[in-house]
Amino acid sequence: LLSLVAARTMFQIDADSAVHDLGQSLLKREDWPTPQLAMILKETGDESMFSMLADMALNLANATDDVHLHRLNRLLRLLEAAPWQGAVPAVRTILSATKNDEIVTQCLKLLRNPDDLPIVRNYLEHASWVVRLQAVRALGQIGTVDDLHLLQSMLSDPSWWVRYRAAQSALLLIHRKPGALEEFRARLTDVDARSMLEMAIAERELQ
Repeated sequence: LLSLVAARTMFQIDADSAVHDLGQSLLKREDWPTPQLAMILKETGDESMFSMLADMALNLANATDDVHLHRLNRLLRLLEAAPWQGAVPAVRTILSATKNDEIVTQCLKLLRNPDDLPIVRNYLEHASWVVRLQAVRALGQIGTVDDLHLLQSMLSDPSWWVRYRAAQSALLLIHRKPGALEEFRARLTDVDARSMLEMAIAERELQ
């Protein structure tokens, strides 16, 4: 606890210098919880600091061993706290280089710009349901009503969780176009898909 408070104080004094001094500690100190580190960075960091973290992640883009993959995953989780999109070029490069499903999933969480829709759509047919789940989630955040036909297909995914998230994402996109819900519902011929959509609608009404 004392070491984490000391690290936070260093970031409060000078975030850029702290990244240089504590860069390896951010990756190696397993007793520093990633969520707490992300909170510290969000409180004290600026664009240049997150840019340095993105560069550190980029240097691990081709990682294949467990140690370096773990460090890359930690860096990507820290970059989730970034209030800007400057890390996206590095994330795109990492996506093109990695074959690790966990890294792909973390990268997809950082794609928040409609310009990245082609990348997101490409992962809807990924072999891992966890990757498909995150791709569907991202589609709900940055997609357009034109993507509803893709979500319609994902409502029949073998994974229950992917179908669940597809229904939620579909409602987010449907909300942008009056009358789209009934049209979308009418196109659903799969019983499980229709059931999942109705459950998502009921949940939203309770919120």
